[in-house]
Order: sequence, then C-alpha cells, then structure tokens
Amino acid sequence: MVALLAALVAVLLLVDPAEAVKVGDRVKTSGPDTTRTSPNSLLPPLSDIPAESAGMVTGGPSADQSGATPYIYWRINFDNPALADGWITDAGLVVLPPIPGGLTSTEKTSVQQVVWAAASGKPQDAGSVHDGIASVLGYITRDKTKTKDQRAAITQMWRLSRQAQNDLALALLDLLGSNLEPTSQPRSYYVQRAIAKIDSVQNTILPQLLAAADKAKAVGADGAYPATIDRYKSINIQGAINKLKAFNRTLKYTDPYPPGRSPTGRITIIGPHGDYVRAQTWFTHGFDRMHRMWTAQIDGYYGNNTEAFLPSYENVYQGMKFSSLLIQKMFWSSGYIAGIKIPGYPENPFFATLRVQENMLHAGGGPTTEANDCAGDFCHAMAYDFHTMMIFTQSDIPQWTGRPIFQSNALKTMAELTQSWQATDTAAWYFLKFPECDQVNNPVGCGGTRSYPNTTLDNIPPGTPFPYEDYSGRRQ
Repeated sequence: MVALLAALVAVLLLVDPAEAVKVGDRVKTSGPDTTRTSPNSLLPPLSDIPAESAGMVTGGPSADQSGATPYIYWRINFDNPALADGWITDAGLVVLPPIPGGLTSTEKTSVQQVVWAAASGKPQDAGSVHDGIASVLGYITRDKTKTKDQRAAITQMWRLSRQAQNDLALALLDLLGSNLEPTSQPRSYYVQRAIAKIDSVQNTILPQLLAAADKAKAVGADGAYPATIDRYKSINIQGAINKLKAFNRTLKYTDPYPPGRSPTGRITIIGPHGDYVRAQTWFTHGFDRMHRMWTAQIDGYYGNNTEAFLPSYENVYQGMKFSSLLIQKMFWSSGYIAGIKIPGYPENPFFATLRVQENMLHAGGGPTTEANDCAGDFCHAMAYDFHTMMIFTQSDIPQWTGRPIFQSNALKTMAELTQSWQATDTAAWYFLKFPECDQVNNPVGCGGTRSYPNTTLDNIPPGTPFPYEDYSGRRQ
C-alpha cells in the first residue's frame, strides 16, 4: 500500500495539468513499462516496452477495470512496429510535441506548376496537357479519323498524353506524401522519384508528343483553326513544358503528413474535419482507375487498327474529353487538400472546402448560372462527368457488332469508371469526417451523444501500402 501511495504521489507531482494526456497526443515512456490487452492490471503483460518508446494515444482514459489500483490507462500505438500496441498506465507517460509537417509556401508554389502543366487552371493560360486535349486533340479525333494512318497517329498522341498525365499524377502524389510503395523510405526518396518523373515528362514524353503531332499533321489529321496542331504544339504542349521547367528541383518538399504525426497535429481539411491520409489514399485509388479507364478508351478507339471505322467518332471524342476533365478535377482536389492554391477557389478555407466538395460531388450540369448555384466548370463536376461519360460510352453500343476490340474496351471503360467513381466518393467522405470519432480509436467518443463504429472503409489502415506503378492494384 505504501508503494502504491508513493507511486500515486509521484504521478501527481510529475504530471503538469497543462501536460495531461489525451487522445491524439504523441507520448513516450519515461522508463521501462508493459502493455496489456485491456485496461486491467490483473491481466498478464502483453509486451515489455523499453524506456523512451514513442507512440500515439488512440484510446482512453480508463480506470483499472480490476479495481486493484488507482491507475489510469491509455491505449498507445507505438511507432516501433516490433512493440505490441496496447493499454499502459499514465504514470510514466510524457507528452511530446506534435511532429511538424506541411509544404512551405515556396514549395506549394512550385508544386502548383505540376498541377498546371498537367491539368490547367492558371488564369488566362492554355499551356497544359489537358488544354491540348480539350482544344485540339479531341476535335481532330472526331473529325480526322478517316484513314488507318490518321487513326494510328492520333492514337499515339492520346497514349503519350495519357502517359504524361499518369506520370505527373504519380509525381504529384509523391510530393503530397501519398501512400505509394515502397513505404518507409526517407522523404528524399519520394521527392527524387517525383523529380525523375517530372524530368521524364518534360524531357522525353512531351517532346515525343510534339513529334507525334508532326506525324499526325503529315498524314492529314490537322484540324481547322483554332483546333490546329501548330497551335497545340506552340501553346498547349510547349506551355506545359515551360511550367515543368519552372518546377524547383532544389527544394526539400517537406512531407505534408510525416509518419507518426498525431491527430492533434494532423493536417485536417477544415477545422477538426478531414482525414488527410485516407482522403489522399482514395484519391490515389481514383487516379489509378481513371488511367485504366482512359487506357481502355484509347485501345478501343484504335481497335488494333484493324476494325472498321465508326460512322461517327462524336461519342469517342466526348468520352475521352471527359476522362481528361475528370483527371483535371482529381489534380485540383488532391492538390487543394495539401494546401496547393487552385485559381477560382475562394480564399476563405470554409468556402474553398465547399467548392472542392462541389467539384467532387455536384451532378447537376447545365449552364453556368447563379440560379444553378455553381460557377465555372463546377456546374459539370465529377459526378456529372462520370455520369455523362457513361452515357457517351453506352451510346456506342450499336457499334459493337463486328468490332470485338471496341466492345471489350467499352466494357472495361465502364467497369473502371464505376471503380473510380466509388473511390472519389469515398475520398469526399474522408474529406469531411471527424478522423478520431469512432469506437475503435476513441471509445469515449468526441463529446457527442453517440460515436459510430468503424465502417469497412475505416478498417483499411492508413499505412496500408499501394503498389507504385498502378497506384492501388485491384483493391476492392
């Protein structure tokens, strides 16, 4: 009893009320300790914990369930994966400051160049891969697919455009701290990998795209002004190259979400809302499915250059244009939650967040009017784009007869479209949820009258790695 009282006095003397432990804190053990499977001192120890072991508080507080001691228990997830997570008394816990993180303003400005080069968005500037698709490539696909040489040349332009978008998306995700394999590498590894992708797009893929455009022009696949290949080369693609040249390769690009950062120090989206890790994870999944979808569209259009030409390429043109629009909105949304400024978004964080939600979820379509409660291309946001793209794909079902390659790739397009739509909807959910308000992470709730159990999606751990080359594999 004397020893127990002495320990209690020691705790009271050592713990400053201002430093009291709470869920979301990062803590370390001041001396050797043990964890248990539940807050019960009569249970056998689960694991021996060395002194100076750091981790995150994910549950508690809880009194000793056995009633044998006056200790208060907290559940700790330790940084060291060799240590068993579990319940530990607060007697030897020391609260640590949050791990800093977040891109600097200079880094954000530089990353913005990648977003603009791929997806557009810079005011009064059409120098991007997406602008080239929207203003030229789509139109010549619709109007100039008349011969096999033209179809082959246009297909090569589409494939290089998709590759540029894909590699810039991979680079962006690495710069934004997304969860791409291999995991647990130093931050410099991901930054250098992103730079290598950007260099490849700037110095190899886009120059190849310029050469492919010359070949398309040589076989008569040029469009009528303003949808001309010369304009495409000099304004759209050269503009994208110039933006990638402006990307600063000498900066460190601080991890927006370093491993071990506590929820207290978490980069939330707005106020206490948002789960950065899971939102970016699902954006990553959405990017993957979009690029698979786009690949299927291109392969269907080409038809191994053996299938009969379609009587009209209007639906194909519209479908591939919407693929690029969807990827554009993914770049904007993923970049925004990491702090990248997107032109046209309100300065106020609350209203900017609503704008991004509208970008991901609005499905109304129609003209841009105040009565429609949307502005710019947000009247045609992602849900609208997914739906419309599905309609264009299905509108060509009468053309499937006698074109098995076109048919099989149309089916792939619709399957991947559905998966991508699900992923972006899930990202939208994590955009606004309270990250710690569930019974697994916080049994005592977050101050409301009810806490919700983890859903199936919540049970995907934030640290689950995704394969690098295809983002997320075929995860369901």
